[in-house]
Amino acid sequence: NDNNDNNILEADASVNQGAQLDAIQTLFNQICTDLPKCQNLSDARKKRLRAQFKKSVIVKGNKYPCNELDFWEKYFYLVHSIDWLNGRNTDKKFTIDFDYIIRESNIIKFCETAI
Repeated sequence: NDNNDNNILEADASVNQGAQLDAIQTLFNQICTDLPKCQNLSDARKKRLRAQFKKSVIVKGNKYPCNELDFWEKYFYLVHSIDWLNGRNTDKKFTIDFDYIIRESNIIKFCETAI
């Protein structure tokens, strides 16, 4: 019976994480309106996001766990505010996408620019 309880807990965690991944996709599409929409969460994208969930990022002296939607909302607003990332105010048409901004190295880089 305890084993069944563990299976239920694991299933609940999986459902919650799936809903969280969907919420991150929705936030990106709502906030980063100058970038191409994220149409699908591929297995590779889910894997990258799940790996990021285990980490935290420090922005302006505040530590943000990457498994919280609050972090992703702030991060997407940060990305949206950087003109060159969105192809604004530049002679070159430089456009990034969802995959580019969820890379760990880019998350760190863009958050460091906010400090």
